[in-house]
Order: sequence, then C-alpha cells, then structure tokens
Amino acid sequence: FRKSHQIKQIIIEDFQKVFDEGEKKVDLLLTPTCFHDTLTYEEYLKQEQTFDEKDFFTACANIAGLPAITVPS
Repeated sequence: FRKSHQIKQIIIEDFQKVFDEGEKKVDLLLTPTCFHDTLTYEEYLKQEQTFDEKDFFTACANIAGLPAITVPS
C-alpha cells in the first residue's frame, strides 16, 4: 500500500509541475484516449490480451484525481 501511495504522489507532483511551471503554465493537456479504434463487443470477447492497453493514456489522470473527458471522434 505504501509503495502504491508513493507512486500516486509522484504522478500527482509531476502533473502539478506541468500545470504550474511559471511562464510556461499549461491549462489543458490533450492526449489520445487509446492506441487504436475501439473494438466491437465481439472482438473484445475474442481478444486474448491480459494487459488492457486501452487505459494507458487515461490511467495517470485518473490516479492523479484530475478531471478528464473522452470525446468520440
């Protein structure tokens, strides 16, 4: 538990650095939601991956407790 809390704090601090860096202050980060198009339900059931890469870009914002939105293309 302690190790995961330490990692969470590092992620939060990294986001704070990005948003609060003096003259280079950032108000908004835009990132993709996932690597590729969304799978159909049938394709999702057939996949054999144990690592769910679809959360790769959104996990850090969720861990840091930042507001995030996914906009369909």
